Amino acid sequence: MNKSWVAFLLGFIALFLLAWLNLNQGPFEISSAELIRNFIGSGDEGRISDVIFGIRLPRVLIAIAVGACLALSGYFFQLIVKNPLADPYILGTSTGAALGANLVFAGIVGGGLFFSTFLPSVGALIGGFGTTVIAIFLATRGKKIHSPTLLLAGVGLASINTALISLISYMVKPGSQLKVIIFWIMGSFERASMIQVYILWGLLIFTLLFLLFIGPQLLGLWLEEDRARSLGIPVHRLKWIILVFATLLTSLSVSFSGAIGFVGFIIPHFSRAIFGSTNFHSIWFSALCGASFLLACDLISRAVYPPVGLPIGIMTSFIGIPFFLYLLRKRGYVFS
Repeated sequence: MNKSWVAFLLGFIALFLLAWLNLNQGPFEISSAELIRNFIGSGDEGRISDVIFGIRLPRVLIAIAVGACLALSGYFFQLIVKNPLADPYILGTSTGAALGANLVFAGIVGGGLFFSTFLPSVGALIGGFGTTVIAIFLATRGKKIHSPTLLLAGVGLASINTALISLISYMVKPGSQLKVIIFWIMGSFERASMIQVYILWGLLIFTLLFLLFIGPQLLGLWLEEDRARSLGIPVHRLKWIILVFATLLTSLSVSFSGAIGFVGFIIPHFSRAIFGSTNFHSIWFSALCGASFLLACDLISRAVYPPVGLPIGIMTSFIGIPFFLYLLRKRGYVFS
């Protein structure tokens, strides 16, 4: 059995165990035997079934999808700019999506529209795309994206978005709207529902299938642009395609779970450390590791602060910020 198969096998085992532990954890005690009976359809309908399929299973499935989507989008952003410091949070895409969603929740945009149930997702998409396009516009020199400028532009735009979100939370009246906005700032899976699971899993599966068609060309983006073009790779078009996918994955994830940072930053590094930058398996493994990472963070957060748990964004920041500073030092972006 080669290295790739071993890594994926261990990854799937870890994902299954973390999902099972998350299904078991909670103020309402459910044994493994009861879980199995309910999943095979022989359990008694009632409170246990409602807790499993109405609360815990949607939370686990949305955590898996959000982790995989953020890890993939981070991999895509790093591939586009060829910079290991890029990710949806640092480039401002996550905070832009959160701003768009919170404008809807505060009633500033789209209040009373008949499709308001899905309007936060629309707002998140517009905010995420808008911030990303502005950052790329500011960093473009001729037809090339200047990576250091893109990172600085992303940090600046993320700061502006965060300030606007804080202003919105300050201006709205205390109550349910404020609670939702605070939830979006910190990130959580408490409001997970099956309709969110269907939408996000649909996008995730479509992205993974699409990768099968563009995989060989995608790996060519690690090369210098002139070298990639000489191999027949449509660099400019391919970058915009994966940029659209990365922004879609990030924006929908944020609209359902809030702004969760550093998943798209940490996980691609871990995946490439195992498979290397030019191995297509590293992209798929990023999705698998991202899913396991968020499940682990959710499990730890509820063990530390039961029953609801700490906000997921806090957990990922505690892990991501030290890694970010380490990478800054290692890559020479700070003074020696």
